[in-house]
Amino acid sequence: VKTPAQPVRDPVTWVSPDDYPRESRIAGDRGQAVARLDIDAVGVVTGCSIVQSSGAELLDNVTCTVLRKRARFHPARDAADKPVPTIWIQRFRWQS
Repeated sequence: VKTPAQPVRDPVTWVSPDDYPRESRIAGDRGQAVARLDIDAVGVVTGCSIVQSSGAELLDNVTCTVLRKRARFHPARDAADKPVPTIWIQRFRWQS
């Protein structure tokens, strides 16, 4: 990859306080989830997996659900300047 994928919008805008699951707030769940996003040659997220758990399964699941819906990228490009699939690693901290 000559040019890595670039988010269309600031990743901070991908997740809002409204995304914090009510059940997780009540339980006091918090933590940092690290997600791996698979991005196609158009810049669309085609897959998400948690590579480091927040410690709460629900928060990990919501992380991927939200990222699949909201994360969009300008695609990565190879040495010939053609768009190519790639991955993106993103860290999110959940705290109430």
